[in-house]
Amino acid sequence: MISTCQLPPSEVSNCQLCEKNPNKAIIFCEQCDIFYCSNCRDLLHPPRGPLIKHTLIPAINKSSSPTLNDTSNYCQNHDQELSMYCSECRQYLCCRCLHEGHTNHQVDSLSTTVKANKNELSQTLTSLSEKAKIATDDISKLKQCHEMVNQSCEELKKKIDIQFNDLMQMLDQKKQSLYQIVEKERKHRRAHLKDQIGKCTSHLSKTTSLIQFCIEILKESDALDFMQISERISNRAANHEFMWDKEMRAKLEIDANIILNLNVKTTESAINGLNFTQKKVPNTPEFYPNECSAENNSVTIVWGLKDDSIGINGYILEICQVDKDRKERFREVYRGPESICSIYGLHFDSYYKARVKAYNLTGSSVESEYITLQTAPYAFFQFEQNDLKQDIVLSSNLMSVAGTSLDYKVVLGNVYFSKGIHYWEIVIDSLRTNADIVVGISLEKVNRNAMLGKDGLGWSIYADGERSWFLHGDNHHGRSNYGIEKGSVIGLLLNCDKGTLTFFMNKKPLVVDNCQFAFKNLPKQIFYPAVSVNFNSQVTFKTGIAPPKYAIEMMESAL
Repeated sequence: MISTCQLPPSEVSNCQLCEKNPNKAIIFCEQCDIFYCSNCRDLLHPPRGPLIKHTLIPAINKSSSPTLNDTSNYCQNHDQELSMYCSECRQYLCCRCLHEGHTNHQVDSLSTTVKANKNELSQTLTSLSEKAKIATDDISKLKQCHEMVNQSCEELKKKIDIQFNDLMQMLDQKKQSLYQIVEKERKHRRAHLKDQIGKCTSHLSKTTSLIQFCIEILKESDALDFMQISERISNRAANHEFMWDKEMRAKLEIDANIILNLNVKTTESAINGLNFTQKKVPNTPEFYPNECSAENNSVTIVWGLKDDSIGINGYILEICQVDKDRKERFREVYRGPESICSIYGLHFDSYYKARVKAYNLTGSSVESEYITLQTAPYAFFQFEQNDLKQDIVLSSNLMSVAGTSLDYKVVLGNVYFSKGIHYWEIVIDSLRTNADIVVGISLEKVNRNAMLGKDGLGWSIYADGERSWFLHGDNHHGRSNYGIEKGSVIGLLLNCDKGTLTFFMNKKPLVVDNCQFAFKNLPKQIFYPAVSVNFNSQVTFKTGIAPPKYAIEMMESAL
């Protein structure tokens, strides 16, 4: 406990922050409640930052309280100088206090404690001063923003004035153009009226002359003279009267009122629609990898905006196939407001990069970072749904098909191939007497109501219980004695890159005339797996499998 003795009011207090031989204090801070000498004031209490608002008074005007360095501070219990400080008990100690309950505590000399506290306070004040300086600069910048806002608003008003003046000028020009249309209509109608009045006046003048002439004839007293001319005059007058309604068109032929209504609804709507447009391009969208997926030869890509504070009109999605031998060429696959897109018909076992950007009336955002997706290495497919329900029966999982009539029908798979090497198998589930199986590939527009290979859009193998041969364009070749039975497996190996098709019968290649390929030089087209079935036969697709090693080795050796 610190002694409570008081110094005489006339005695000036010592500085509370000097480490040794404290100087006389010259000021007292009412907020810090600390006496400062001149040096400590300049060092630890500079007149800047938050300290500038502290109230400093002369030290002589403030009654001094005992300080840590006051020589009159003695222990009241042992009458010894307080020279140590216990950090755990937060008490001042003399030498005897140290051995009475503070032996295992963290005890330091009072000067060391004061020095540490001063350093900590000095660092805190330095940090606060720096922060205060930065805050002062920031506040100054904020105040400058007031003027920037005012200046921006004034510039915007001037721009609006210019734009409205331009609009008013355009309206005035349009008004003059409409005036010209009205004047043109006025001249046209006045000219028409003038012509009509002229014709009527001329006809009326002729009629008046005829009337006056007839009156003079009627005054003729000599009967013989009257009879000689009366017939001609009567015919002329009757003819003139007959032609009166035709030639005397005194009724108004055109409307004197010019009825033209000015359509202002569109303009009024445009005026009401006047508003400020967003003058910033959108923020950059980003992909959501956890929601993106790849299935078979299709991918589904999902994206969005983290910051949607700037309005958008839509997104543009672009993809490109990753090919180390070719330069990346992105192509647009979607443009619109949605943030999800599924892309079908890609190549199997391929990598695709995708990028997306947002756009509005101002422009487009920066393109997003790439996302890379891989399509399935091997094709998994089923039979497609079709309209031949009376002639074929599809299983519930669309993997098997059976014929119900004597006529052949073609059923395609629901995927197509245009690149790479693909292998799948056909398992013979049912094969009764006189039944045939025809399997192979075709183009989409193949004749579905004929045997596969009858037209030029299908390539197939035709097999029954005793023999088989290849069929394309209704031409047979490669006949062999390889027959099939229930449980037989026909494998198909399609090399789109080399244009070859090979068939395997129960894991053995069908080699005819020392040629491993059933068909070569296939066109660069899109091929579908295809099957022809008729009555008493049923087959099942086996897909999503890798080409057998022996099939690849045989194909490579043949090429």
